[in-house]
Amino acid sequence: MRKLMKGLFVAFAAVILASSCSKEKLQEIQQDLAISIMTSGDWVITKFTEGETNTTASFAGWQCHFNENKTCEATKGTNKVQGTWDASTSSKTITGMFPAGAEPLTKINGTWNIVRTTPAFGEFTQAKNGIIYTMELTKK
Repeated sequence: MRKLMKGLFVAFAAVILASSCSKEKLQEIQQDLAISIMTSGDWVITKFTEGETNTTASFAGWQCHFNENKTCEATKGTNKVQGTWDASTSSKTITGMFPAGAEPLTKINGTWNIVRTTPAFGEFTQAKNGIIYTMELTKK
């Protein structure tokens, strides 16, 4: 509940500030808010599909922490894999990259279109080689 209230307060404050800002300033505020949401807490993949195939189970036990310096760390037990991420509120995309051989995390690699988000949830899509991938992230 505390996380939800904090997220709502930050979103409300952003709306108030945005009402008196230029377009560039508004984009900067939105970008800062997105980074704040991504970097506050750990995230898990709660749905992952490759075309019509649900492969969510391959991500069971993995959680990811995003850092403000655009690095991230995926952890499963004692296994830790370093990656990078970036987000763009203007193009409504998020990009993730993990090193080769870090299965199943390499399935995340690429730029994802943001379908919908809240401070504790995100739904994303990406097309690769004619296949539509869908990913849902939920904050722990």
